Amino acid sequence: MQRRFVNLAAIAAPIACSAALVAARSLVDRTNLALILVVVVVVIASTGQRVAGVTAAITASLSFDFFLTQPYYSMAISARRDIETAVILLIVGAAVSEIAARGRRASALADDRAVDLSRVGHLAQTANEPHHLVAVGDALALELRELLPTAACRYEPTPNGRRLPELELDGTVIWNGRRYDISSDGFPREIIAISAGRDGGRFVFVPRTGERVDRQKLLLSATLVQQFAAMARSPLMPSA
Repeated sequence: MQRRFVNLAAIAAPIACSAALVAARSLVDRTNLALILVVVVVVIASTGQRVAGVTAAITASLSFDFFLTQPYYSMAISARRDIETAVILLIVGAAVSEIAARGRRASALADDRAVDLSRVGHLAQTANEPHHLVAVGDALALELRELLPTAACRYEPTPNGRRLPELELDGTVIWNGRRYDISSDGFPREIIAISAGRDGGRFVFVPRTGERVDRQKLLLSATLVQQFAAMARSPLMPSA
């Protein structure tokens, strides 16, 4: 709903602003009127939606041409200066949209990384409390489910049943003689295990097939499992 509203505003706002500026076009230099339209584009672009920002830039440029340049109410432009202003308006609007989209994406990525790092602290806190190894393993299974594109994840302190394809620390899975790089190929259609060593058991998860995994999240998952494996080897950690 919000995206639809922003896309609608990207079309309507520049047109409405240009129409409102008609009353001032004989009093204010057209370059200054164009700057007002740039402000409108910046407001739309600040949402971080690249398509909406570019749409606003195009609409603002066309509206400037139609409402504020001679001959009025025509898509023709008679003055070279007005042509340059319209083109610059389009370029500046598109550039601002791209910068805003990248800034919003970088901010979202930073927030995501902060949440991921908090998982390490959460696991360390759980391990420092008087929990059994299975309790820590169950807690880690919940964290892995959030980090990796999985439908389910569980901890098996004593692996039972058939041997499962293992997710290696370099992000590859070998299954039926084929090597999957899950960062580019996604997961195969198979239940996967992440080994925590002989003393640590394994984590078994059902992947969402074909979905790529973030490389940083994969490395963090591997770090958490390694941390857990070290806990499992500690003589101070009760196993049951």
